[in-house]
Amino acid sequence: MENNNKNTKDEKKAFYTFYEGKPVIQASRLAGFLKEQNFMRISEEGNDEVTIIHNSRKILKPFNYKTNTISYLKKHIKHPEKKMQIENMLVSQRSVIDSCWKLFDGESYNLHKDTHHAIYIPFQNGVCRVTKDDNEMIDYSSDEIGFYIGTESQKHDFDIAGLVERGIGDFERFLIFAIIGRETHELTEEEMKKVISLNSTIGYLISNYKNPAFSPAIILSDEDADDVARKGGRGKSLITEAIRKLRGVLFRDGAKFETGYRHVYADLELYHDLYILDDVLPGFNFNALYTDITGDIRAEKKGTHPVTIPFEDAPKFVVTTNYAVRHDENADSTNRRFIELKLSYFWNIENTPEKFFGRRFFEDWNQQQWQLFYEYMATCAKQFLTTGLIPIEYEKNNDNYNAYFSNEVVLEEFERIYSEMKLKGSFTVTNFLEEHERSKIFRYNNKIFNHRNARKHINAYISKQNKD
Repeated sequence: MENNNKNTKDEKKAFYTFYEGKPVIQASRLAGFLKEQNFMRISEEGNDEVTIIHNSRKILKPFNYKTNTISYLKKHIKHPEKKMQIENMLVSQRSVIDSCWKLFDGESYNLHKDTHHAIYIPFQNGVCRVTKDDNEMIDYSSDEIGFYIGTESQKHDFDIAGLVERGIGDFERFLIFAIIGRETHELTEEEMKKVISLNSTIGYLISNYKNPAFSPAIILSDEDADDVARKGGRGKSLITEAIRKLRGVLFRDGAKFETGYRHVYADLELYHDLYILDDVLPGFNFNALYTDITGDIRAEKKGTHPVTIPFEDAPKFVVTTNYAVRHDENADSTNRRFIELKLSYFWNIENTPEKFFGRRFFEDWNQQQWQLFYEYMATCAKQFLTTGLIPIEYEKNNDNYNAYFSNEVVLEEFERIYSEMKLKGSFTVTNFLEEHERSKIFRYNNKIFNHRNARKHINAYISKQNKD
């Protein structure tokens, strides 16, 4: 009698029942079971796809219901003696399993958003609220806290007391050396300004609040870059990886990014706080991102209707490149939408962070290094909230020159023409191109200069000569 009662209780808790000794499932019972397991169906305007999220203490994890539902249910079989029979039933009733998700009422993500005055960083033991005046740990149960997508930081406890007298960990030292270009424990006044600017930039990227008046894209580039040599290894990827430890980030191969492609944002979701275009090619058209940086984003998956992600929910942009970033001093509106952060050649293929510190970042860290890392990130958040985003002012004449004249053939032909033009005292772009036409080498072959690029080359060359 006792055993029968136990079987009855197990059956009530299970996602299946028995009929004439055989296991059966019903869509409504299965839906009720999955709701008790904290699954949610997300509803988005204009999106008819079924999107399932598993909610664990306000931490959201996307769930591929088409491939993972059966394996999930197998872990919740209450009758081990009939396990094989129940598993066979799951496979045969796949259509019922898929249909049960349609019984869920659609819900919004209700993702947590930072504010102009506070940044919230999620950890395992709560959420650290950072303002310019104080720091406080808040429990996930608080109404002040919304949902978060799952990140590495939620696997770690954070000791907020460490912010009072914090130390300097590997990651902070790595960034300081990367931005100032040397190893030191004492910074000059100019170096301190660079570090403060760096910290404000990191804080800006941590915050998922977007100021309608000023939310620029961040360009991570290399000092003394040109359009030919790829001297990577400066640390750009470690910066973007660090942000991913705290926020939802979507990485895209910059070489394959097509701004005019209608499905270019097909994989963009509301929980992505940063959109990272990694390693864009020389001559990348930054202007093509202007609309997406300043307004709503149209995300369209193949075979579905487009979904508009409003500006306040759209991600901030980060672009990384190993090449020189061109600058048009007359394009004020565009220039305000991009903030460049250059990394020195301190870190390179011969001097890697792993060799210098004797361990791999993130993978080999102990609890102390993780604590120091999160202390630094919280400090950067406070820097941003206190001062706002502080750009570093760079001399862009060199970048333009390096971008346009990295090829010796181009430079040699330009200087030949330019020397002829100087004899005239003054000249026009047409005069310049006419002289290019007289070249025996380029008269019948592909010409280097044309009406689209000649003026840019001339301006870059003259600006560099005037500076020197």
